Amino acid sequence: MNNNEWEQRYQQGKTGWDRGDVSPNLHYWIENQQLEACRLSNNWGQSKIN
Repeated sequence: MNNNEWEQRYQQGKTGWDRGDVSPNLHYWIENQQLEACRLSNNWGQSKIN
């Protein structure tokens, strides 16, 4: 597919990747308290050299 075809599908809401709801796995993990709180960093991929 070229960029124009993807854009047209996006505009029509026919991308195929948006479920319109939470992923079933994520829903299961939340319901069963299997996720822990965490923080995300704004420097992903950067290594610290000591």
